[in-house]
Amino acid sequence: MTTTAPSAARRDAGPAAGPAAGLAVRDVVVTYAPDARGATAVRAVDGVSLEVARGEILALLGPSGCGKSSLLRAVAGLEPLAAGVVTWDDDDLARTPVHERGFGLMFQDGQLFAHRDVAGNVAYGLQGRTVVDGRRTPRPGRAERADRVAELLDVVGLAGYGRRAVSTLSGGERQRVALARSLAPRPRLLLLDEPLSALDRELRERLAVDLRSALLATGTTAVFVTHDQDEAFTVADRVAVMRAGRLAQVGKPAELWAAPASWEVASFLGYEAQIDVDGRRVALAPGALRVAEGPSGTSSVATPDARLSGTVRSTHVRRGVVEATVDVTGVGQVTVVVGPHEPAPAPGSVLDLRLDPARTAPLPG
Repeated sequence: MTTTAPSAARRDAGPAAGPAAGLAVRDVVVTYAPDARGATAVRAVDGVSLEVARGEILALLGPSGCGKSSLLRAVAGLEPLAAGVVTWDDDDLARTPVHERGFGLMFQDGQLFAHRDVAGNVAYGLQGRTVVDGRRTPRPGRAERADRVAELLDVVGLAGYGRRAVSTLSGGERQRVALARSLAPRPRLLLLDEPLSALDRELRERLAVDLRSALLATGTTAVFVTHDQDEAFTVADRVAVMRAGRLAQVGKPAELWAAPASWEVASFLGYEAQIDVDGRRVALAPGALRVAEGPSGTSSVATPDARLSGTVRSTHVRRGVVEATVDVTGVGQVTVVVGPHEPAPAPGSVLDLRLDPARTAPLPG
């Protein structure tokens, strides 16, 4: 984690009024030069514009190589801009070095100091002059530092852990310590680059909830990079989906899920297939096709009530629910949830299926 102090040249006024308050990214381009083998230059970020209001949590979501980490690093000042501008409260940060931006950084490995105990790691961010709402403040005294450390260990669920050696902590506990250290100096913006990706899924799901709670409890403005859709939807107020260096869609999690801007966005969010219903295209979420009762229907879909059939390829149990992977004629491979009182279908068997409109989303065009 790195925490930086704001430039002395920055005006010491309060937050700017209106939408300019907070982070603004305008037409930002980040390129990487050709390597020694003569490969062409890579445009990692291609004309991205977005805003993050004070107190808001924004997730940058996308597959590996889409430019989300490059954009985060550009905001931090770790990557030069080929074009565009990054501002905070309408102040251009082009001439503000990394260590004077007042931003905090947290990475997936935590980067804790093995020679310090938990409290010593959290207190490290308070050793120099810190940032409160974008203003430089004197170094806090010993008692103030101790109070801040205790407060943040409580926020991240590690009350009483101050004297523990970091070598005795689990992976999840280490990330909680790293988060507390990042929050200690009250950064005006916290940048988190895949902070949970090194953990197993069950722990990631639990820590995603706790991460959001900690950011809300401290009123921290944050940009959170992840490739995991569930993480993004759990942690963030808004999600910016990136593809090939550009923003594909930005919105609240419920808005993105209900109305993806394209099939590319829908498929990345977790929709499995697309079909025509009454002349319009809809995306199918897992479980959108259910085992139908009664006689077999046709192999195409015309209305939300139409039935179709598919061949079972495999079955598995997910959290006590039986799911079947089914090849549906004219649709593709989808997940079908089997009823709680129904036996698991055998591979090769044919299921009669019905569309559940509540598990679909309209697609543009």
